[in-house]
Amino acid sequence: MRPKVPNTGIEITPIGLRPNVATTRDPLNFTALPPSDGLELDYRPGGPPRRSFAAIVIPNLIIASIVGFAILAVLRTAGLFHILTSPFALACVVVVCSIGALYRYLREAEYYAWIAWLVAGPTIWFLIILTRGAGQFLLCLPPIILAVYVAHSVVRHYGAWTHANPHLSRKDRLAWLQIWEPLTYAELGASPERLAVTAERAERRRYRYGFAVVAFAAGIALLTYTAHRPFAGMVALTLFVVVLLLYGVINIVDYRNGPISLWTSLACCWRAVLSWATYNYQGLHAPGVFQSPCGDDLRRRTLVFVVVAALAATVVPLSSYFPVAVLASPPHEWLRAAAAPLRWIEDPVTRGPAFPAPPTRNEVMERLTPSQRIYLDQLPSERHRRAYLSQLATARYYASVTAAAQPAYDRLTTTPESWLLVAANQVANGRESYLWALLASAVATLLAGPVVFLAICFAVGGRTLAHFDRTLEVHGAEYHRRDTYSAWQAYQKRLAESHHAVEDKIGRTIRERDHLFVGINSEFDYPILLHRSILAEHAHITGDSGSGKSALGIPSLLTQLTGRPGSSIVVIDLKGDRALFECARLEAERHGLPFRWVTNSPGDATFAFNPFLQKHMQKITRVQLAEVLLKSLGLEYGEGYGRSYFSSLHRDVLTKLLDRCREIDSFRLLQHYLPNAREIIDMTREQRERGTHLLTTVNMLSTMDALNVTPNNGLPDDVFAHRIDMSDVIERPQVVYFYLHAQLQEVTMREVA
Repeated sequence: MRPKVPNTGIEITPIGLRPNVATTRDPLNFTALPPSDGLELDYRPGGPPRRSFAAIVIPNLIIASIVGFAILAVLRTAGLFHILTSPFALACVVVVCSIGALYRYLREAEYYAWIAWLVAGPTIWFLIILTRGAGQFLLCLPPIILAVYVAHSVVRHYGAWTHANPHLSRKDRLAWLQIWEPLTYAELGASPERLAVTAERAERRRYRYGFAVVAFAAGIALLTYTAHRPFAGMVALTLFVVVLLLYGVINIVDYRNGPISLWTSLACCWRAVLSWATYNYQGLHAPGVFQSPCGDDLRRRTLVFVVVAALAATVVPLSSYFPVAVLASPPHEWLRAAAAPLRWIEDPVTRGPAFPAPPTRNEVMERLTPSQRIYLDQLPSERHRRAYLSQLATARYYASVTAAAQPAYDRLTTTPESWLLVAANQVANGRESYLWALLASAVATLLAGPVVFLAICFAVGGRTLAHFDRTLEVHGAEYHRRDTYSAWQAYQKRLAESHHAVEDKIGRTIRERDHLFVGINSEFDYPILLHRSILAEHAHITGDSGSGKSALGIPSLLTQLTGRPGSSIVVIDLKGDRALFECARLEAERHGLPFRWVTNSPGDATFAFNPFLQKHMQKITRVQLAEVLLKSLGLEYGEGYGRSYFSSLHRDVLTKLLDRCREIDSFRLLQHYLPNAREIIDMTREQRERGTHLLTTVNMLSTMDALNVTPNNGLPDDVFAHRIDMSDVIERPQVVYFYLHAQLQEVTMREVA
């Protein structure tokens, strides 16, 4: 299932955003970002391949087959196909392979590269000798080899895609890469948590057998094919496909890690092809998006198109355009049809002699040779003589029929297109039964390329793809974490555990784990990553009422920051959001952090929070304390005529009172002194008459017990010992939640916040 990732409206850093004049709706400016290759987040946009993608892939496969058929028609019409299948052309290929091997060797390429080129030449030459110039079949081998390479790439792509599953731990992913991508990840040294290394290595070895089976099937088909026997190409091609399918079925039945049905394997193979052809069709290169190890979507689609077109252009003439109707019908019907003149070329007369009648006894006796007469006379009875003459008559009849039908037989089998001309001629003569032969040939011709390609994919990767699906994609797969992480939590954990780091254009080290996954782009479905340093500035989440600002925007940040080194969370909630409160509590519990809260809800438990007795407050002067309290309580009205006057009234009164009465350690005690302040400090008439705002605000705050806890107010010692102290919040990671209902005391709760 597609992970439910929240989509928020958080404003992110302008770096990497397109200017407002951009013509696309995608705000990402990929060129302005640092290198993003190798990110471990590997978010899979779009989720599993959808059924609707089949409506895109199937027509493309048919179109590729049509293009291959069109190329074949052009080559046949121009007479070039005969040159491509000649021994001379294949000998030229041998020379090219030898030159390629020498070039690779001189360029000091990997040893396997030039050895492959060197071996290819003698192999092709050996096949030329072995098949006595069966160039028609040898021309099919390069597309088959290319199809095997694409099938291997499909398995690589789908394997990497399934192992980007967020429920797979980082250690298991690295261990899997070390087994299946040893050339790239040979030195990871990962210790897996749930991945069965022995089973994976066994599957890797078993997977390699598929390549040998394809070569074996091609060899059997090559030995079966005889260029001088009509319609032998279709038999060889059918045998090739049947061997591949039979091996795929046996390979699935032999899977010992659990039951896998044939339908499941076929479905996995088809999903892998869909994923190969359609994954990331938008061409997303955003940081954190899983990128296929086999290239972008355009390259993958082009490879499939080329493979199917090449297969169609080579296997169709090999099979003589699939003469299924010719092989399934009585031979004499097609021979009579071949004897008929072509309406658009020849005169309307019967071509060739009519089939002769069976010879009589006298005709057989007249044509006996001397040796046959002697043998006939020596037979003991008349019954034996009649049987011998009947045998001679039958042999002579078949010989005469063969001689009479030879021109029609040659017309039917001279070229792969011969029988098509015969069938088309009969359709033109009004014989509608031959129309079905042409339709069956057309359908088989269109499906030949895709069927051969899918058969190779099934033989090479049917079992392996089903193994990937069984261990990772199905519900409750065995490689999933034992915990109950959601996909969203798993992506967060993967981001936090990442070891990936790069340098930007000015030399700064950027670590993937320093980012937060705040949501996805609603239109293009790529992750939005926010660097933690940006949170040192203000963030503004906007949206309509009920759009999910609190439910989606804040928890996504809270869950990722909780538990990270050096992170304490302070939530000031004036809505009294119970879901957000529980989210903060559960995250603190999951990470083993202290969780404390303050609430004004009547009858609910609360921790103490006395602003006067904060540790850092003991290190500031009384004047500074007065400034802090005035600003916090909203009694500093700012500069300007009138506003600064009233601010100075409150500032002067509060500063003098705090300086004179140093025992004031709570709003309740401050409220006790304020009404009698003129008896303690010097106050002007204006201060007495116009300072009522200060008194009103302090009176309201003095009613909250949580804000007025002191060591000597008669409460248990634990209440004061476990109070919320912001100095401790800074020094020690924890979660503090101010769960305030502004609906109950709107003005007071604003001042508390």
